[in-house]
Amino acid sequence: MLEVERKYKLKYLPDLLDNYEREDIEQAYLNFGSKPAVRIRMINGIDCFLYCKSKKDNANGFQVCEEYEIPLSKDAYTHLMMKIDGRVLRKRRYIIPLAQELKVELDLFEDFFDGVCIAEIEFPNEEIANTFKLPDWIGENISDDERIANGFMAVKAKKISEYKDLIIK
Repeated sequence: MLEVERKYKLKYLPDLLDNYEREDIEQAYLNFGSKPAVRIRMINGIDCFLYCKSKKDNANGFQVCEEYEIPLSKDAYTHLMMKIDGRVLRKRRYIIPLAQELKVELDLFEDFFDGVCIAEIEFPNEEIANTFKLPDWIGENISDDERIANGFMAVKAKKISEYKDLIIK
């Protein structure tokens, strides 16, 4: 599946956040630095997946990627967790509907990245990505910031102070 996505800083958290659908996500990377990127993810402590994601383009302030999702048994997930690179990322993802059938995936990180918050919107095409009016609580486009890539966060991030501009409490 082809993705056209942008990631954003938040100015502030939207009102009534707990009224939105949410998922508790645990994810880790298996071959950081190789292409395609391979990660495993467990959602709400139940559903497990393996993802292969290759970055196609990172121009005009958005990323275009190809991503494949493969269901895993919990045993396979547990086995692969013993082979990860770096740290496990844990986050609560809020799914916030927008106009034009779009949605924001707002990630509030836990553990090492406690308080870091990043919003992501996947667009059906570049034209909509370039013309869509963002809600007031969404700030600067940070899609080109390598430190917000989850693989980078899992393997290369050294200090939480490198993320102070993304912390919202």
